[in-house]
Amino acid sequence: MEIKTSERMFRRQLQPNKAHKFLYCGIEKAGSTFWRRLLQYVQLGKVQTPYRIKPELANAYYVDISKSNLLEVLGVLKSFTKFIFVRNPYTRLLSGFIDKIYSPNPYYWNKIGMHAISLARGITNTCGHDVSFKEFVEYIIHSNNNPKSRRDVHFIPAHQLCLPCYIQYDFIGKIESFEKDVLFILEKLNLTQYLPVLRNFKNQSVFDALYDVSHTFIEFRKEASKCLSYEESLIRTWRKLQLRGIIADEINLPFSYKEAENITEEKLLLTFINANKQSQKFDLRSQKLKYLIDAFSTLSLHTLDKLADVFMIDFKIFDYNIYPAFIFQNKNISSQDIV
Repeated sequence: MEIKTSERMFRRQLQPNKAHKFLYCGIEKAGSTFWRRLLQYVQLGKVQTPYRIKPELANAYYVDISKSNLLEVLGVLKSFTKFIFVRNPYTRLLSGFIDKIYSPNPYYWNKIGMHAISLARGITNTCGHDVSFKEFVEYIIHSNNNPKSRRDVHFIPAHQLCLPCYIQYDFIGKIESFEKDVLFILEKLNLTQYLPVLRNFKNQSVFDALYDVSHTFIEFRKEASKCLSYEESLIRTWRKLQLRGIIADEINLPFSYKEAENITEEKLLLTFINANKQSQKFDLRSQKLKYLIDAFSTLSLHTLDKLADVFMIDFKIFDYNIYPAFIFQNKNISSQDIV
């Protein structure tokens, strides 16, 4: 039994722009932070790269229509150009796990981690910080079929968030071809003035990711220490960048763990940047693929089948392989599937 998304949740994903008559529906872990920042500048009439806005300020000028008159919302849906960005459900789910559960993040440990551990182990007095990927996936399957379970937009199927079965979107971009699709949609929306500021797309996005990880570590360092030592939090943060294919496995933390308690955000960011530069001589894409395979190899075929059922509609309507070799057979791998 699939849980239906509330109308209000759907509305909260919407970001309209009345001046240019377009509507973006954001799907978390599928480029939503990028688009919400870019649309801030469009809303303000400023031509700047969205990466100048810090990730934590992505919703600073968010236009909330969740409480708008239903007729007004229907009018927007009918007359505006509509677009979304989607992602392979498997890589989206793993990305969410690494970013929100594995990485030191007390907010999501409390919101999702504690409930996942309670379901898997029958333990309630826990921080929720040590959830395995297997336990996390089992909770996602459980929560999708149980109305009383705690859910979060980062892990809800895309079709439940933006309702493409009921709304005809004019453009559907994909994370797997993100840069190309972003430029295409900007042209279609007559926003070509933003094309020049996105020329250095890849380097800007990597720096943005490094800033976000360093900022998040500093922000949560003290609160996370209730569950993890500063050393353990720093190890997980470094590991997160290796799991994402940003820092090579061969690059070690260049300072002692004792510095973790007092290290500044600036020094941590500089350390990440230097490590990323040193990592360019290694095959980061293959490294990321290896960790993807390793994560899903911990799941039984029965669990994989149930997970596929949860995201079945996403697979079908967005044209993703339900049973990819890199998860189900571990052979004939196509690197195009890994983002």
